[in-house]
Amino acid sequence: MAAVLSKAVEQYRKVMLALAAIHLVVLLLVIFTPGGIIWFFNAVSRVVAPHAVAPNISQIPADHYFYDTYNKEIAKPEGLTTLPNHAFYQAMAASYLAIVVLIAGLNFFDPERNAPLAPLLLVGKAVGGLYGLGFYLWSHHYLVNLLLPIVDWPVVLLVLVVWMRAKTALTAPAGAPPAA
Repeated sequence: MAAVLSKAVEQYRKVMLALAAIHLVVLLLVIFTPGGIIWFFNAVSRVVAPHAVAPNISQIPADHYFYDTYNKEIAKPEGLTTLPNHAFYQAMAASYLAIVVLIAGLNFFDPERNAPLAPLLLVGKAVGGLYGLGFYLWSHHYLVNLLLPIVDWPVVLLVLVVWMRAKTALTAPAGAPPAA
């Protein structure tokens, strides 16, 4: 990494540090307080959109999740095995958050070497927002689903802008005036 970094690269590093720190906090919450994030967003939802409170699957027995929460008209078939519990989704969320922390952290420590990893962050955040919006519009009208695009898409735009500026600064020929 160059000894003197351009302003664009320093801004990129700050955004990556913030992204890593925020996602590390959320990762720790997902690991140590299962259902805590949904509980928090449901508390907000009860105030701003009482009709959009999501079921907290960490507090619903897995075998009752589908039948008691989404479709009460279907009788439970004989011999039905237990549905996967929330730990599966918790593990998926923790894995994604860990990847974001890793990629953002690597970009903070060495942006010149790790900037090519930034599109992975962009795709992950953009797709997460798209899924949240899709779930909100077509099946599960919960505030937590609507918040995904509201939070993730501005992050995508911010990371895209600072990444492109940093990439330009990092690939500038030697002796070129530094990018702003």
